[in-house]
Amino acid sequence: MTHQLFSVVPGGNGTTLKIRVDRVDMSIADELKDGIWSVLQTSKGPVTIDMEAVSFVDSSGLGALVSVRKKLGEARELRLKNNSDFLDNVLKMTKLAPLFQT
Repeated sequence: MTHQLFSVVPGGNGTTLKIRVDRVDMSIADELKDGIWSVLQTSKGPVTIDMEAVSFVDSSGLGALVSVRKKLGEARELRLKNNSDFLDNVLKMTKLAPLFQT
């Protein structure tokens, strides 16, 4: 499946989503969150979100990721991979890194 903001990568264990935009900010946060959640409702297993294309995330973007994390519940793993140094620093400063098993 391909969405304007992300694509679902076939294969592997669980579900992998590849973000296709370089900025996850207020202008797309709700659409991204809703799109990701629509895919994850019908999937099982661990979830990986590939952030390779993303160079900037604002508080709305972080909020969207946290919302997906909460909706998944503690039983499902959610991992962010290929984070930029910027995103890794933001996750560490906000103490959100443990939520995403980065």
